[in-house]
Amino acid sequence: LAELPPPPAYDRWPDELGEPDALVTIPVQPVKADGVEPYRYIFTYTPNPTNVWLRAAALRPSNSKAVHHALVWKGHIGNSGARDNSTYVDHIAEFVPGFKPFQLPPDAGILLTRSNKLTFNLHYTPYGVETTDQPTLALWYHKAKPARTWVSTLGPANGSFSIPPQARDHPVQAE
Repeated sequence: LAELPPPPAYDRWPDELGEPDALVTIPVQPVKADGVEPYRYIFTYTPNPTNVWLRAAALRPSNSKAVHHALVWKGHIGNSGARDNSTYVDHIAEFVPGFKPFQLPPDAGILLTRSNKLTFNLHYTPYGVETTDQPTLALWYHKAKPARTWVSTLGPANGSFSIPPQARDHPVQAE
């Protein structure tokens, strides 16, 4: 571990992105000391008064110790997590300890219309102390419409595999 680089600092935005163009802060979230915390879905809107093109986004918790992971989707997703009756597209920001902020290629952007809906999906892990967290989403915009419209942030996935008990080096593929 001594040879690994230090973990990213969660108390400031990435230097390479500069100052954010906009911030979205949601209400304080209580986290109990023990037990299991259910997934939370918090709904809000982007702060842009006009249409803008997103070039990067970063999600920062105020208490990273309590966060297992967090996602922000453009659009609205129901509390069931099901896609039916939802308007969301792929996530635009995520927080997992050690994960880098979402940044599009320089010539690509995601259109955020005026007051686009946003869905924060939060998963907390109690660690023995009753605490709170207040995530903040930072948004960086292109100055002009980019050449390409980004349509998906999804990567390969395979949710139907099964690893047999005691198996060693069991290969799994995703496309």
